[in-house]
Amino acid sequence: MKTGITIPLDLPNVEVIETEITAEQELIIRVESTQETTECGLCKRQIACTFGHGKEIRLRHLSVLGLETYIVIRPKRGQCLDCWHEPTTTQIVSWYQQRSPHTNAYDEYLVKQLINSTIEKMSASKSE
Repeated sequence: MKTGITIPLDLPNVEVIETEITAEQELIIRVESTQETTECGLCKRQIACTFGHGKEIRLRHLSVLGLETYIVIRPKRGQCLDCWHEPTTTQIVSWYQQRSPHTNAYDEYLVKQLINSTIEKMSASKSE
């Protein structure tokens, strides 16, 4: 009998597609955004995300059951038909910043670890 556990990720508007534990003992959680729109990068209008997906992004997230945890997402893309060149825009979600290697939750965790510490001490403890 297979049993599963549910762990809240605190990532709004996502659906978990797949989970796996790698040979390196990393937990990989593949998610998909449930948001159907995004803001055009030029005119700021809401546009439908019907133009496929961007490149896969791997983001460090809070550890789960002692395992390094990564969220993997292919952000949705939309095309603005109101703008002259009909530009495409990659969907922006609230739980990570573009070009960041971490989720916002993991960034907050790192900041809390720095309180009353130094970057050198924290780096040493993370590499052990």
